[in-house]
Amino acid sequence: FAPQIHKSPLGTFIFYQNSRTMRSFATAAGAAAVLSTARAFAPQIHKSPNIILRQASREVDPFDSFDYMAQWYPVAFARDVPYNKPTKVSVFDVDYVICRTPYTPKAGADPPKRIPGSLADDEEQVYAVLDSCPHKAASLSEGRIIPCDDDDDASSVRFQCAYHGWSVDASTGKCVDIPQVAASSGGSSGSGSGSRADTTAVPALIQQGVFFLFVGGGLEKALLHPPPPRIPELDEPGYRMMPAVRDFPIDFSILCENILDPDHGLFAHQAKPFDLYTGSKEHPQTISEEVTADGKGVIMRASVTAVGKLTKYDRERKLEKKDAKLAKKMKEDNNEGGEEPEPLVATTTFYAPTHIVLARKDEDGLVASQTVFWVCPTGTGRSRFLSTFVAKIPPLFPLPRWLGHVVLNNFLDQDTHLLASAQKYVLDAEAKALVEAEQNGAGDGNGGIMARRSLYVYRSPSEKLQARLALFFDKTLPKVPNRS
Repeated sequence: FAPQIHKSPLGTFIFYQNSRTMRSFATAAGAAAVLSTARAFAPQIHKSPNIILRQASREVDPFDSFDYMAQWYPVAFARDVPYNKPTKVSVFDVDYVICRTPYTPKAGADPPKRIPGSLADDEEQVYAVLDSCPHKAASLSEGRIIPCDDDDDASSVRFQCAYHGWSVDASTGKCVDIPQVAASSGGSSGSGSGSRADTTAVPALIQQGVFFLFVGGGLEKALLHPPPPRIPELDEPGYRMMPAVRDFPIDFSILCENILDPDHGLFAHQAKPFDLYTGSKEHPQTISEEVTADGKGVIMRASVTAVGKLTKYDRERKLEKKDAKLAKKMKEDNNEGGEEPEPLVATTTFYAPTHIVLARKDEDGLVASQTVFWVCPTGTGRSRFLSTFVAKIPPLFPLPRWLGHVVLNNFLDQDTHLLASAQKYVLDAEAKALVEAEQNGAGDGNGGIMARRSLYVYRSPSEKLQARLALFFDKTLPKVPNRS
């Protein structure tokens, strides 16, 4: 598993593939599916010199095989999905209706472990289908959840349309009741297998308090891909979530770029902690990349010493203007100072295409501070922002969620208008690049487009990860469903 290392002017890039552990999330999965899953994620090592040669030209990257339809997408915090009530969510401009039902452990069994703050269990029953009744396309999310009949073993609940009362099985999407037909025939009436009266069911799961959908196919395909990345600390006792959610009129790609951009925090938010994640000549960013799931997944990571860089420079410059001799003496004292404790390492990790973790860790890898983000691509120019601060907080003193939302929304308002002003130019550049690529075969020559790489100008030492992310989106966004 030795990684391949390539150094370029933009930083050091490490290419390797690794296996991912597939957690069983569907009891219906057979042994054959599990075996095929194991084979699909068997470790593979890139030995081809093409990767290094092509990377050196900065024209082709290991993003060619990335598949947006092979991912799990976060759509809501489970606590925000009421029990036994339909809830509407969207992914890639397609609407889905989801619901969850409480988990009841068997007699004598221990209750499932629940992460503090999540108000949900991973063992709960979850369902999702397209949010369109097969009858006249009304939203099933406007309807209701009803239990199945005793003789119905397909599922425990149904989605019933509020328009005419048609019901579909929440697990399979099969139409199981048409009241008007039942009344005229003297009994319940469904549609029959394969009927146009059926809708499409979508694999769903709850993991660590987040509701995920796999919109790229049915259960068999979902089992051939890894589950969403887990947050190890949330599996340990004492840690709790403080979830917050907001819908943005901002494209998911732009929102991800913003979260991964530490430089903006000092100016748009006037917040000094962002400086701990910035890079400098003295403290350069180290960039690594991991290709997973046979090329269908990508993990990018930036690491840097968690000390102030811009703030230190600004403080020294102001002091020099005020008292040059004192500033020089303080620099000399700092250089001659005794041994200081090892600083923390600030890491920024992007699990393509929607999951981001910002963490500060000590030399033993223990987390001192961690913020987790899930960005749902609800549609072109729209996204859902899910975030939580992960920490050990005494259960008697949790921050009220409403207060957390007040603080966070005020914070997010500080740069939302800036993202909105930039979005017009970013999406225009992408649209033009797509048209040119289709009409003239223009692009980067390797299946991608030249949108962000033509629009953005990178100069900051903190933008190594940003440059990689721009390349990732230029190469993969043309594959996003319903985007063009």
